[in-house]
Amino acid sequence: MNRNQKYPNLLSKKHREDASEIVEQAFISGKNHDVDPLLILAVIATESSFDPKAGSSVGAKGLMQVHAKVHAKRFKEFGGLKAVHEVEAGIEVGTQILKEYLNKTGSLKGALKYYVGAAKHSHDGGYSRKVL
Repeated sequence: MNRNQKYPNLLSKKHREDASEIVEQAFISGKNHDVDPLLILAVIATESSFDPKAGSSVGAKGLMQVHAKVHAKRFKEFGGLKAVHEVEAGIEVGTQILKEYLNKTGSLKGALKYYVGAAKHSHDGGYSRKVL
């Protein structure tokens, strides 16, 4: 069995060209905020399947599906909300939020529960399992 058969292709063909930029930015943001870049990439894979233009029906946008209006101040240094779909801005802001939740909860599963918006619920609907 070759590698491509063993591991399903995690990136759609149309997003492969963004892959190196996304990985590089995950490592930069991870280093800047002391967050494992593989965790950042796992959140990106789960949230947007590596699609920088992803959006949800509840207003989450970009690679890490940040609720841009809620976190508008964080996007100011990147030129405002228009940057939500840009690789650097989306990963940097998503990583900042993830780091806050890691500090707040003291646990990876707790942080992911906050990240997915399930902080007030008894479970995260399987989100942390998907990411991890």
